[in-house]
Amino acid sequence: MSEKRPSLLMWLCACCLALALSACTSPGPVETEAPAAAPELDIRLLAKWWSEDQMEGLNLDNQPPKTQTIELLVWDPSDPVGTPHPAEFDVVIDIANVGSVQRAMVEVRERWKVGPISDPGSARWQDWQTVGTPVAVTWVNSDNASSAVHRVQLQDTLDTLFQTSRWAFGYQADAKVSLDTESTVGTASSRTLSIQAGD
Repeated sequence: MSEKRPSLLMWLCACCLALALSACTSPGPVETEAPAAAPELDIRLLAKWWSEDQMEGLNLDNQPPKTQTIELLVWDPSDPVGTPHPAEFDVVIDIANVGSVQRAMVEVRERWKVGPISDPGSARWQDWQTVGTPVAVTWVNSDNASSAVHRVQLQDTLDTLFQTSRWAFGYQADAKVSLDTESTVGTASSRTLSIQAGD
């Protein structure tokens, strides 16, 4: 019985040594890099219109250039001067880089709400259409912003629809940003314009 004790003691020591060596050589937890914060989007519909000073006594037969930039929420031709209804406007996409992204891709889409000019209630949104090709945006610093612009010829669209007794009662634009190295969408935003019918 006494002869077996040294062997058992040696066996226990060998096990402890093996466990200690295993703990020293085992790899630690793998550190993964946190995904970069996606840029933030904001869409504005901007147009040129007359300023309040220009509107005072404005002669429509001798119109001054429209110099004031306004954010267009409603297109309303009921007042030729007082309610903005520009022939064109810009879809401005402000892209703020809130992380360490150096490059991203921005895709813009648009659609119109079309129906009979005599029955606005039956107007329906058409399918989304991609505007051009995705735009590459780059940043030098992580805290600056970049903008992408798409110009919409609104009056041309209305004139074309009017020829078939139809009207566009709404316009909607949306944009999404994807990291250049990934296919996943970072953030998305949209903006809607209400369009009133003329007399």
